[in-house]
Amino acid sequence: MKKLFIFLFIIALLVSSSYALTWQEARAIADKNNNELISAQKSLESTEWSYKKSFSTFLPQISASAGMTENLTSTSTGGAKTYSYGLSATQSLFKGFSNYYTVLSSRTIRVCCLRTRKSQFKNNPSQCLL
Repeated sequence: MKKLFIFLFIIALLVSSSYALTWQEARAIADKNNNELISAQKSLESTEWSYKKSFSTFLPQISASAGMTENLTSTSTGGAKTYSYGLSATQSLFKGFSNYYTVLSSRTIRVCCLRTRKSQFKNNPSQCLL
């Protein structure tokens, strides 16, 4: 009876489906849940957006405004409504190379960040996400 029980137990273990992760699946799950990798990726995205934003100093700046004021009085004439609106545009022609150096600085930071990520990836690929 004891041998029959052991035999049935072994058969049950062999028949039951087992699931094992492949190395790629395990690494994908680890990368997805690793806060350091997520933070590094967000930092890299931030430098990319800073670099793109630095070009905005060469573009014209446009501003629009609108408003309405209503004065209510107790006289028979009623009240008065006044409307105002405005549109302005400015373009910087020359700021003493400030615009140029802003772009150059953000480009340098972006390149350094990319190089840092690449060197970390070469040294320890399981810890970096590029």
